[in-house]
Amino acid sequence: MNLTHQSTPHEISTGSASTPLTARSRWTPISQNHACDTAPMDATSCTVTVGYARVAAGSTLRETHEHLSVVLIVDNDTHRILEVDSTAVTGVVQRWLSSLLTGQDITAPLTNALHVIDNNYLGAAAGAIRQALLDAARRYAAHLTQSSEP
Repeated sequence: MNLTHQSTPHEISTGSASTPLTARSRWTPISQNHACDTAPMDATSCTVTVGYARVAAGSTLRETHEHLSVVLIVDNDTHRILEVDSTAVTGVVQRWLSSLLTGQDITAPLTNALHVIDNNYLGAAAGAIRQALLDAARRYAAHLTQSSEP
């Protein structure tokens, strides 16, 4: 049986309005709603987009990597992030990023996720995480633009 986390909504404030943001909390069976949700993955139904950022000197990550990468598997139909991986130095940070980003629409502004990173990630790599996420979103947007041109 394939397992994944089940999302639990949380709210964050972005000024005058609160917006639900998804966080992962417990393991449940993978849904069969998207071709990419199943193993083996249907690679033609998903896009892998990778963002990169230079790691700040003084960060623990800098000891092993000059650049941080954030890898997103995105459903081609819904543009929702289905899976997240990164070169973050610890599994805890990798899981935290995954819980923050999984389920988010990559074509929508990433304001909420960036706000959470700014306020809840207190490590030296915060800027690199932000930049890598924005780079991945930029690459995906460029892919959509190229794909829609005749």
